[in-house]
Amino acid sequence: MIALWILGAALAAETTSSIPRVVHEGEDIEGIAASLAPSLDTSPAELAASIRALSGLGDGEQPEVGALLRVPAGPGRVHGGSVLALTGTGRAETPAGSIPLAPGLALPEGSTICTDAESYATIRLAVAHRGFVHDDITLLSETCAVVEAARSQPNSRTSLVSLRRGSLSVRSAAETPGTVTVRTRDGLTTGERGGFRVTIEDEASRTEALYSEVSVIGAGEELPL
Repeated sequence: MIALWILGAALAAETTSSIPRVVHEGEDIEGIAASLAPSLDTSPAELAASIRALSGLGDGEQPEVGALLRVPAGPGRVHGGSVLALTGTGRAETPAGSIPLAPGLALPEGSTICTDAESYATIRLAVAHRGFVHDDITLLSETCAVVEAARSQPNSRTSLVSLRRGSLSVRSAAETPGTVTVRTRDGLTTGERGGFRVTIEDEASRTEALYSEVSVIGAGEELPL
């Protein structure tokens, strides 16, 4: 158990790579670049060009609402995830292979986590540079999800999870906002204060805003809840 906790801590490596950024209604590359350029100590024009290059967009091309851009990040940390708590059983598919879920298990970005019947797992994602501020999700019974990104910068946290089946809830973080985005086959649910649940049903994906406002984005349209 001690070794697992050490591995989880080591996962928070320093990085200067990119972070995912959801495009909201009314936004374009130039506006996003202008808002982020001061914190990255670059010009809006240079940042716009970098965003297009990282996101596979041509000169002058604009993304649709709900697109996931790759935005250059300043110095920060890649966290991936770690299993905070487990009731029952499940497995994780990681670069190291298929591993039974256990508290403290490190989940590098790209890991798939699945819970078995009558089982639940809480996953810790991005953790703030200072203090005990973090983003957590809980996978309900018979749920599979992929930790696509979990990264922090000095003043922000960004996590991206793909829900393959089942249902997951995002912990409420009203006092310490950090952006958590859940991607399904039908679109995105994204919010800065958590407190929502996403479920994949037979014919559609369902989002419930439990404690805070969230945005549901699909087919190029955004619906605030």
